[in-house]
Formats: sequence, C-alpha cells, structure tokens
Amino acid sequence: MLNIDMLKGQGIPLKSSPGTAFLLALIIAIPVLAAMAITAEYLNGRIKLKTLKNEWSEIENNISQLSAGVKFQASDLGKINNINACFVEVHEVLQYHIQWTPVFVTLIENLPNKLFLEKLTVDTYPQLTEVPKRNDPLEFVSIDVPESVVFIDLYSHLADYNDKNVLDYIEKLNSLESFIEKIESIRLLGMVADKQAGVKRYSIKCVFKHYSVDISS
Repeated sequence: MLNIDMLKGQGIPLKSSPGTAFLLALIIAIPVLAAMAITAEYLNGRIKLKTLKNEWSEIENNISQLSAGVKFQASDLGKINNINACFVEVHEVLQYHIQWTPVFVTLIENLPNKLFLEKLTVDTYPQLTEVPKRNDPLEFVSIDVPESVVFIDLYSHLADYNDKNVLDYIEKLNSLESFIEKIESIRLLGMVADKQAGVKRYSIKCVFKHYSVDISS
C-alpha cells in the first residue's frame, strides 16, 4: 500500500491499537467524569446547605417559642409563689375569723320579752398577736389578728322598762357555754331614758376572742 504524505507526517493518522484506543478514551473520559462529579457534588452541597438552612430556621423558631414559654413560665411561677404566700397569710387570718350569723341568732333568740333590739354594730381592730408557725410550732411569728367588738343597742318602753331585764340578759349570755367560749368579756356600757321617744335605751359591749369557736355546736 502506497502512502503519499503531502503534509510531511502531520496529516497521516497514527496507527491505532486496542490499547491506544482505550488509553485515548480514558484520557478523554477522566476530565468529563471529574467535571460531572464536581458538578454533582456542588449541586448536592447546595441541596444540603438549603436543607440545613431550613432546619436551622426551624430550630431558631423553636428556640424563640421555648424562650417565650420559659419567660411566661417564670412569670407564672412568680405569680403562683405570690398567690401561695397570700394563701398562707389568708389561712392564718381565717383561723381567727368569726362566723357572725350564729352569733347574731344567739343574741336575738335570748332577748327578754320586754327588750327590743335597736341596732347591732361590729367593729374590728387589728391586734398584733404571736402565733406558732404551722411547720414549727415551737417558733412564733407576729401577725395582725382582728379583734372584734359587738355593740348591742337595746330599748324598752318606759312603761315596761326594768333594768333588771338587761342584767338578766347579760347573765344569760354568760351562761351559754357555746357563746361564752367565744368572748373575752360582755358588759353594760350605759343606759339612758329618751322621754321624747318614750323609751329607755341600753348599750352593751361584747369583746370577742381572737380565735373562732363554732357557736352552733
């Protein structure tokens, strides 16, 4: 076979063998595969980055909500503690609370026939009192306990009045065990005749103890 090389060896293809063809294909394929791998890795990295950004945004949102929750919880705990403290104070005071309904019933039911109730007045004065702690009875604390005083205003008609009726009334109240255990003292403050109204008025002062005992028992 005759070969004419007009280009002095530059235009005649090299003789190829299977090894040469494979090597050439490999040389071409490596850069292409490398470029594809880099591209795939880049795209995969972008996807991962976007996913991480989304996850981080969600985490930040959760942290924000949790922070708000913790803040509110701390605030609520503070309010609860304040309320509990108030409950303790109220509980201490309620131990000394007087149930007035049975007291008034007792005062009215035991009135003599010729004596009439004109007015009942309740006054309360704070008194500093030493009381034992609930958790440590040997230790005492000072609290304001209301001291209650009832003023009983009575009257009788001048035609029927008898001062002994008032004294008997006070004595009868002093004989009622369920009543006397509630009071410190009961006494007649004074009496005055109102001729214009045709009545005689009496005033009785009843001082109650600091603690309450159920008069209805």
